[in-house]
Amino acid sequence: MGKRFVQYMREVRTELSKVLWPKRPEVVNYSTVVLTTLVLLALLIFGLNYFFARGVHFLFQG
Repeated sequence: MGKRFVQYMREVRTELSKVLWPKRPEVVNYSTVVLTTLVLLALLIFGLNYFFARGVHFLFQG
């Protein structure tokens, strides 16, 4: 069992050394894009929810 685990860990290390890891500027750029998109979508959903709620309230109040 121990030999299989050691062999597995060696193979994992070998495969991870083949990965092309992104550079810091790429990570910052991608993170900025993701966070900006997240904020814009959250604002869009909030706005739609607000206006639909106001519309429903208007319909049932009057």
